[in-house]
Amino acid sequence: MSEVEDLSNKKIAWWKMSGNTDSQAILMDQIATAPLVMSFLALSAAIIVLAEEDAGCKDLDDEDSCDGTVWGVKPSSIVTLTNGIMGIISALFMPIAGAIVDYTTKRKSLGYWSAMMIIFINFVQIFVRYSWEMTVVAGLIGPVLFFFHTILVMAYYPRISQDHHVLAQHISKYDAVKYVCNVTFLVILLVVATAFNSEEVDTAIVGQVLSVVISLPLMHFGWKRISEVPSLSKVPEGSSMLLQGFKKLYQTRKQINETNKPLKWFMRAIIFGAPAMTSFVFVGPSFTIEFMDFDAGQNIAVVIALTLSAVPGALICRKMFAWKNPLFTCRFFQLLAFISSFICAALVTDEDAIVPLFIYVCLLGCCIGGYFTAESALFACVIPRDQEAELMGYYMFASRVCIWLPPIIFTIANENDADLNKAMVLVHTPSLLFFLLSLPMGGFEDVVAASSAHKQVRKTTMDVSAKEDSESDEVESKVVDKDLEVEVSEH
Repeated sequence: MSEVEDLSNKKIAWWKMSGNTDSQAILMDQIATAPLVMSFLALSAAIIVLAEEDAGCKDLDDEDSCDGTVWGVKPSSIVTLTNGIMGIISALFMPIAGAIVDYTTKRKSLGYWSAMMIIFINFVQIFVRYSWEMTVVAGLIGPVLFFFHTILVMAYYPRISQDHHVLAQHISKYDAVKYVCNVTFLVILLVVATAFNSEEVDTAIVGQVLSVVISLPLMHFGWKRISEVPSLSKVPEGSSMLLQGFKKLYQTRKQINETNKPLKWFMRAIIFGAPAMTSFVFVGPSFTIEFMDFDAGQNIAVVIALTLSAVPGALICRKMFAWKNPLFTCRFFQLLAFISSFICAALVTDEDAIVPLFIYVCLLGCCIGGYFTAESALFACVIPRDQEAELMGYYMFASRVCIWLPPIIFTIANENDADLNKAMVLVHTPSLLFFLLSLPMGGFEDVVAASSAHKQVRKTTMDVSAKEDSESDEVESKVVDKDLEVEVSEH
């Protein structure tokens, strides 16, 4: 592992990441990830348009409804349905992926080839015009690979530095660079869609081409220079590696439920926290195309507004930390996100309600930036200090296991001809569930006290266990000595 120096002690160009080659490789990976993810938003709009063509809905007037279906559902439901299916597949694969990362000795190779497979899927999706069905099927595999790749990247974090402050500096740079790359990529697509008056399919093709061209060299050179590392642990004798991930999740859940009440309810609440805040990302293209009749440029503008609004949300979050605490802030932004859905239901009543839509989107983006900043801070407070690594896997599983819920809710509402602006209230229901499930945690003081008490109990337990082991070794030694004396006497 490269030697890491504190950024404050030596002036080095920020992109050199203090000379740490592993951190440089991860930075390249994060830059490459941005277009791979953002291009899917434009691709979603193209899939809906092409599905409508196949269903015979393209030339209908705005007031006419489309009775055609593809794969047994409305064309406007195809993206949300597949997003829901992808979320379910990813949730089932998560424990297996975690176990592979823990026990594999080929983390570098798996990281490289998972990146290449993701890029290949994006390459296949360039040909969306010729077969949107092939694009959707290829897309079903993408999120599973992406989640697996993300875990592999995060497994390298401890190698960057054992100093939490230095590690935080590096991670903050990853997040900042990825955010800038996300916005830059979206602006490029907006310029293409606006300047050339390109339709959804053409804009999606440009996005997929750019994502492949940008990501391929970055992923290749990044993962070629990253270190090879040994496995984090070994598979217990007689156990299956594929089942070990599920066993570990069960054991962690049991331990949390028995020893730490605030942590137990925190883990239950975040099951709905992340899905609530990412809901518009999955259902937004379907909503804006079907209900608002937006074109390619308008769809991209909505995503840019959502992304940029996260910045003031994060800044407000920091102010609220000084005024209140992370737990209060998480609850506040989740409730605000739920309330914002009523703005959509009440004011976004037709395709001419563009200003109310952008007010709703900006308010939601503010909630996204504020909530995820607060959740990270709350996680640091609620997790006992000596168990961060142990509980990180369970935390990641809990925060992603129901990511499929909002798109499935939207699909059901759309298939039953519900008003989609009112259906957004149902889509944001997980925000209300987060708030209710967080109440048994008590106040922030209870969270901190439980974390400290759990740490003390764990320390006492470890001390008692060590003392018992020492006494057992001492008794065993005396027995051996006694046996030896008997043998010598008999001899």
